[in-house]
Amino acid sequence: MKVHFKGKSAEYEIEKSHFCAHAFVVKDKINERDGVNFITSNVDFLEFSDEHFSFDEIIKFLETSSDENTIIVDEFFEKDERNLKEKDLNSQKNHSNQNENFPCNEEEKVCNKQEKFQLTLAEYYSRIFGKNLFVKYTKEFEKNESFELSNVEKLEFFKDLEESEQELCFVKIEILNYDDSCDSISFNLELFPSGVSYKYGIYKNILRIILLGKMQNSELFAFLRSFIYKSKDKIIGEKIFTLTLNQNPFYKLKIKFIA
Repeated sequence: MKVHFKGKSAEYEIEKSHFCAHAFVVKDKINERDGVNFITSNVDFLEFSDEHFSFDEIIKFLETSSDENTIIVDEFFEKDERNLKEKDLNSQKNHSNQNENFPCNEEEKVCNKQEKFQLTLAEYYSRIFGKNLFVKYTKEFEKNESFELSNVEKLEFFKDLEESEQELCFVKIEILNYDDSCDSISFNLELFPSGVSYKYGIYKNILRIILLGKMQNSELFAFLRSFIYKSKDKIIGEKIFTLTLNQNPFYKLKIKFIA
């Protein structure tokens, strides 16, 4: 499958996915054109108006973490028809002369046959992975808050969150120090962004919720503000709530529950 982009390759940013092992994000730097696209291995080629790159080329480049421009050279070979015709004529003459005196042996037949398949370099072209095309992942959160609270019945941890201005295709919500034996999360499903899929899981006391698909900021943040954290037991200790938009750590809330 091919994915087509309207602009030149230099007008996009590509970043390795830190949520999916074999994927990356392509972001159009021109507003209201191609937006943000999450690319997985079901895509074979990415076509821009000036260049094309295969999925495997981009993954390989991202995994090497190169800080330099990388030049990819593609070579095309074609048969040299003129030389082949001349060799065919010479070969036929030689064979006719040889046949008059003595038959050619099998080794000569193989040699002549191989000559007919000689190839010559016809043309080549190069494509450049510019280092400015790729952006690096940062672990610094755009917004960082920390509070101490006495034990509460419920916590709307994204209630006062201001909207981001970026175009969104990937969202990750995490709750660290999550105890599935007593902790729980609820939200308003009627506000769930349309056309978006989601996955969730708990691993090593971290609850992760991932939303995938193109999202309107207003829809997403209305949904996020409906999130409520609850615990059956009295909470003592620390809970950390984080929100990552696309590849960018956006919000981190650290709550220390005190008696």
